[in-house]
Amino acid sequence: MTRKSLLAATFSSLLCSLFFGSAIYAEEDVQAPSITDADREQFRQFAQMKAFHAQMRANMRTVQIAVESYATDSPMVYPKSVKDASPYLPGGSNKIGGKPGLFPTNPVTGVANEIPFTAPINSSAQIAKMIKLPPQYTTGKAGQIGYSVFNNNKSYVIVGTDMNGNAIPEKDGTYMILSNETLK
Repeated sequence: MTRKSLLAATFSSLLCSLFFGSAIYAEEDVQAPSITDADREQFRQFAQMKAFHAQMRANMRTVQIAVESYATDSPMVYPKSVKDASPYLPGGSNKIGGKPGLFPTNPVTGVANEIPFTAPINSSAQIAKMIKLPPQYTTGKAGQIGYSVFNNNKSYVIVGTDMNGNAIPEKDGTYMILSNETLK
């Protein structure tokens, strides 16, 4: 067996063991990596967390697009309430005061059209602090989106909460925030 085919067989056996709990090896001297049920559970939890974070980011981005679209149609001010931007959500009429669209579904509770909470942020300085603050800084419930506008409706911030209602961590140790402000 060539080295390339041995690597391919090992990789496919590893995949089989991860997903099916068994592995098939072509040669007797190849040692199967030991993957325990705890390893599989840890992998499952990690995959669920990654999927949840991706869904929250998508939900936050949907709200951000609605808020930015509202500002494009207004004299470049952001909505005081995120409800004011609802016509720019999917299914809406895409005009100020028009037919409202639907807010994203909460990925934790499954509640459809959940209106975002008012985020406890009202300045650029608070955004800069929040990026590095402990995750308990937000005040939402599990899987919610928060929105806040400040600076005479010229600035906004959108936050998301994890399965415990805390800010969602990023890879670099900061927290998931969307804003038109320059974040430092």
